[in-house]
Amino acid sequence: MKLTKEERNLLLFLEYTAVDQWGWVKDIRHLNAGDLEIMKQWNKSGFVLSKRAHKSKGKLTQLTYVVKLSPEAWGMAHKLRREKAERHIPEKFNKEKI
Repeated sequence: MKLTKEERNLLLFLEYTAVDQWGWVKDIRHLNAGDLEIMKQWNKSGFVLSKRAHKSKGKLTQLTYVVKLSPEAWGMAHKLRREKAERHIPEKFNKEKI
């Protein structure tokens, strides 16, 4: 599966959400109309499942999304994150063997 730049960025955001935010999109203002359209397409294909949900914060109720990545999405997110890390490691250090 080939992803556009916007799709890659969204996948990395949703991977972060799944890992560090327990699947809850903390603030839907991080998503724009294009992101929501991509999420709708991914939902249909089963690549990344997303669902509108209510999260309670004390007396307040926040409308947000919950996400779940498919095995394919997890694999692609791992690949993208590794590539990103390798681009930012200083070249001299990156060439050393582990």
